[in-house]
Amino acid sequence: MISQSKKAYRSFLQEIETITPQEALYHRHPHWPPQQWGIGQDGSIAGIVYHVAAWKQAALSLLRGEDALSPMEHPETLPPPSIPWPEVCNWYREIGTVWCNQLEKLHESDLDRSCLFFDDKPITLSELISEIMLHDVQHASQIAYLRQHLRAEEITR
Repeated sequence: MISQSKKAYRSFLQEIETITPQEALYHRHPHWPPQQWGIGQDGSIAGIVYHVAAWKQAALSLLRGEDALSPMEHPETLPPPSIPWPEVCNWYREIGTVWCNQLEKLHESDLDRSCLFFDDKPITLSELISEIMLHDVQHASQIAYLRQHLRAEEITR
């Protein structure tokens, strides 16, 4: 599972590395409807990447055995949502690198350790790692779809 989580991080990173600032910000909407867990989302690829980085940062504290700070309840722990696209990418890259390094430090016995995620529901570290891995995969797929849509729009112009 640890290798799969690291692979999901690398795949997500690969998906965003060639996105231009124009592509990243396309469809950004200042009045995007809020969602319970949708921190940073604003209709753009940049918003998706911000969202994924925010949740990975929050989950990282649980891997370290610390209390998790919900990005929804503690936005002061995050960069401002309006940071430039290269900084969003760098933030995701840095958080992902730390995430992968922290995964390497875990022992098999750590995976059964219980922690409280943000809805006060206890989960194991194994479940947390799986959730974050699936989160990366889900949003990487959304980004790939949005990129295809952007390119289709360019073709028809």
